[in-house]
Order: sequence, then structure tokens, then C-alpha cells
Amino acid sequence: MKRKQLPVKYKLNIEQIAQAMEMLDQGVTVGNVANEFEVHSSTLARYIRGAEMYGFSFWSRNPNLN
Repeated sequence: MKRKQLPVKYKLNIEQIAQAMEMLDQGVTVGNVANEFEVHSSTLARYIRGAEMYGFSFWSRNPNLN
């Protein structure tokens, strides 16, 4: 029996990650940016790393390296 795939839920969307990256470039600490978006600092770091590695495909079910 094939299992039904559940929808993927993300804590931050593409626009929020872009805004977070801009804030980090301006010198705001990771902890403060994470607090602003109400996520843990490791979650923010994982999302930024994924966005840098995979680009927009990070938010798809199967990210592709660019």
C-alpha cells in the first residue's frame, strides 16, 4: 500500500528569507533576526543555507542544486 504524501509546511517563505538575509547583511545578529521572525536561530540558519544552496527550488518537494 502506497503512503499518502503530506503537504510540506515551511515556517518562513521566500520573501521572509530574503528580508532576513538583507537584515544579516546590515549587521543584525542571527539571534535578533530569528526573534523577529519568531523562529529558532538554527531554523533560520538552515533556511538561509538551503536558499543559498538550492535557490527557489528549496521550497519545492525536491530541491535541485543550481
